[in-house]
Amino acid sequence: MVKLGELYNYDIELIVNLIKDKKAKNVLLQIPEGLKTLIYSLVDELKSKLMDVEINVDLTPSYGSCLIDSDVTSSYDLVINLGHEKYPYWSPPHNVHFIDLLYKKSLSIDVINELVSKISGLGRNIALYTTPQHKHDIRKLARVLSSNGFNVVNNLSRTVIFGCWFSDLDKVLNNIDAVLVISGGYFHSIGIGLRIQNSKPIFKLDPYEQKIELINSKVYEVLKVRYSKIMKAFDTRRWLLVIGTNGQYRPNIILKLKNLLKNNNVNYYTFKTALLTEQILKNADTTTIDVIVVTSCPRLPIEDFSRYHKPVLTPGEAIMVLSNKIHDYVFPW
Repeated sequence: MVKLGELYNYDIELIVNLIKDKKAKNVLLQIPEGLKTLIYSLVDELKSKLMDVEINVDLTPSYGSCLIDSDVTSSYDLVINLGHEKYPYWSPPHNVHFIDLLYKKSLSIDVINELVSKISGLGRNIALYTTPQHKHDIRKLARVLSSNGFNVVNNLSRTVIFGCWFSDLDKVLNNIDAVLVISGGYFHSIGIGLRIQNSKPIFKLDPYEQKIELINSKVYEVLKVRYSKIMKAFDTRRWLLVIGTNGQYRPNIILKLKNLLKNNNVNYYTFKTALLTEQILKNADTTTIDVIVVTSCPRLPIEDFSRYHKPVLTPGEAIMVLSNKIHDYVFPW
């Protein structure tokens, strides 16, 4: 069985001391999806050092620091969330602490040199972003880029992005020639692409596969689907708003949508849920509902419900429809 420590660095002494300092007797560990099968070794490690502490692992989905159920965390003296950083739009319960989980295999010099070659004709101003698991690679990459004449324009202490939050990207967008995203998969790089309307070259640097990929064509395909959903939502009269909880409860956005719906004489209904799947959505859906807006996580309509049989929109897309402004794509809200 592969151990967590074989692939990721984490500070075990920091975790142990935190448990001791808080005098915690029952502790909940939260870890990102895809890594839960690796956590057994950490549990064994903690049990060997803390004989009188009950260690539980949260099996519910852990896609980010916005999706923390306060009803669950309230049952524990201490909650240790591994591999995420605090969500900027929400303060989690006081007993939740975030611990770094850093991927051990850094970007190789060969991959970085390949990147330098590919971006050499695009311009000199570059923005760098990443996920919490790879933030330690940023400064190394920035040094290599700088030594090759590139200018990293964004703040290196603000490079971690979330599915719906992009740090200082909006501030530097007009001054950059390309965006580089260190991450596995396409989730974060496509989010960047949607945020900037695919207006700059976007490169994904994958530390797991040691590959570089220009992903603008993938963003374009997503945008085509999204505009199709948007156009189908025009002139519809009955909408369903799906409202989230905790870090995914967004009252200001909900109020804005409700006011726009009223101004457009659109009937609407609201359902609330902590977790949204296709089956859960079908339980609320009827033939009389024309459009569904997910106000909890704006990535759910894009990744999970893109093939749903009726338009499932993000808040930004809903605002585009209700404001009759479709020329510039809005993500996330």
